Amino acid sequence: MTEDQLNAALQAEYLHLQKTIEDFDSRALTIKAWSVTFGLVSIAGAFASHSYIPFLISSMSTAIFWLLETQWKLFQICYSSRSSLI
Repeated sequence: MTEDQLNAALQAEYLHLQKTIEDFDSRALTIKAWSVTFGLVSIAGAFASHSYIPFLISSMSTAIFWLLETQWKLFQICYSSRSSLI
């Protein structure tokens, strides 16, 4: 493999990694939107029913969404480390 071919392959890999990192950002925003929507609905349900159970469901779902978002960020960091090496 010549140096020009190697540079072209590295450039293609870098561009692919950048697109993947940006896709992770858009998915993270979607996860945040789901979290906010579900949290607000469950809080409104708690106020409407005068019960603490929807608050528990809301807090548990918020924790699950945060864990999911953390997992997405860890995937993104893995791609970012390879991107910085290139």
